[in-house]
Amino acid sequence: MERSSAGPLALVPAERKGTPDPVLSPFLEAGEAEAAREALGDLLEIHAMPLLRAVTRRQLGGSLSLGEGQDLEDVVAGALLRLA
Repeated sequence: MERSSAGPLALVPAERKGTPDPVLSPFLEAGEAEAAREALGDLLEIHAMPLLRAVTRRQLGGSLSLGEGQDLEDVVAGALLRLA
């Protein structure tokens, strides 16, 4: 299978190329490290966590318990740590 050299921007409409996503603005425009950390935390909590939960739940077939003491929230927390 051949990989496209266009990259992920090939999926972005032409009018949006070069324009940052407005959801990212607080993070991108943060002037200090502490403000950037806060903005990143908000992004992860508000936007990433619900998506991580939905994807994880779907991949696990809707099960909330994985056995061996792990549950859905453990898996989601691990995935979130990898993002951060």
